Amino acid sequence: KGITVRGFSRGTGSPVVVVHGGPGFPPETSWAGLDTFAETHRFWYPHQRGSGWSDRPVDRFAGNDFGANLAILDRKLGLAQQVADLERLRRALGVERLDLVGHSFGGLIACLYAIEFPEHAGRLLLIAPAAMVRFPAASGGLYEEIRRWLPSEHLGAYEAWLKDFFDYGKLFQRNESGLAALNAAMLPFYREAFANRAARTGQGASVQTDGVRLAANAGGWMMPAIFFGLGQRHDWSGAFAGIKAPVSLVYGSSDLSPSNEFDQYRVIPGIRMEAVAGADHFLAENARRFAASPAVREYFAAR
Repeated sequence: KGITVRGFSRGTGSPVVVVHGGPGFPPETSWAGLDTFAETHRFWYPHQRGSGWSDRPVDRFAGNDFGANLAILDRKLGLAQQVADLERLRRALGVERLDLVGHSFGGLIACLYAIEFPEHAGRLLLIAPAAMVRFPAASGGLYEEIRRWLPSEHLGAYEAWLKDFFDYGKLFQRNESGLAALNAAMLPFYREAFANRAARTGQGASVQTDGVRLAANAGGWMMPAIFFGLGQRHDWSGAFAGIKAPVSLVYGSSDLSPSNEFDQYRVIPGIRMEAVAGADHFLAENARRFAASPAVREYFAAR
């Protein structure tokens, strides 16, 4: 319907689709951890519609009709379309079952695919998936974790960013590039919070990912389109408990998010969960730690 999803692939062998996080922070290059399995698997890295190299079908809105504008965002960039794009890619690849690696918010999207298309969901590997099976999170979620660990000298700027980020009263006065810059402005705060926590607790030394590249590819309108689709609160535990696909979940012991937040995924029948010692949120970019994980090795060996 006039929207092109672009990306890249690496490796040779059976296809695995990588669902990146953010939402709307696609990588430009393959992840080092997945590269260690690239001799037997071909990894497809689609950029979610509305971000990266994919089409951005909305630039600005002519008016402030909130309901009408939200309907446009949902139809063009919303959560249902992001899930449906995975099914479109499965058909293009010509496979009966789609194996997925989902990172952060992409892990949530991978699970929603398994719920919506159970007959076509293959094996799922979730890497530090977003704790949004039940929403909002009891801990306050990522934004509260950043506030908790951010050095005091950065708190003023962070509070100003949060106020601007959640100022939905002027949302439809913005445009795509402005929203993309606003969304990407969170990344330096995340990095500072992680570094401060590492210094104070001794957990982790640095964030593995290249935040500059993530910021350059950040989505604009697609982020509020997806967030509004989540609603103010939900509990999807029942739907997740119905997932039939084999699911493995790995997370870094040094993730900024508390490890118990991933426990909400335990409702998935037969899920295998593993903490990777010393790894951070972007553990798939740490080739040594990622490839040494028994759960990861089992996922790729079983395919």
